[in-house]
Amino acid sequence: MIDEIISRLDRVRKSGKGYTALCPVHDDSSPSMTVTEKDGKVLCHCFSCGANGYDVIKALGLPASVLFEQEYVVDRTIPSQKEMDAYIEDLFCLEMKESVNSYTDFKRLRLAEVRSKRFEERYGEVYKRS
Repeated sequence: MIDEIISRLDRVRKSGKGYTALCPVHDDSSPSMTVTEKDGKVLCHCFSCGANGYDVIKALGLPASVLFEQEYVVDRTIPSQKEMDAYIEDLFCLEMKESVNSYTDFKRLRLAEVRSKRFEERYGEVYKRS
């Protein structure tokens, strides 16, 4: 991980837990960038131009995956808290359908029906209302 980045930098020197090097983002004349590895991530910071890891790998022509030990994968079988909150709000709206008094209420009810159906299709039987 860190070796792939370090091998492409100039004037690399061991410094504490990481390395210092010339920053590839700007025309650096003395090492102003630090590169360290922590918790499966490569952290880069240039104290001269403020470049971060993404800026550095972009300048080096490397993919973003070199900054991370494991590929980041979103588990789509479990809803996020935001999705759960919206689903609960939709269910509450559907329970209140007898109190539809205006066209705005009707539109909100229709939206709740569509969103709750989409949520249930994505996450399956576990979250279906009884």
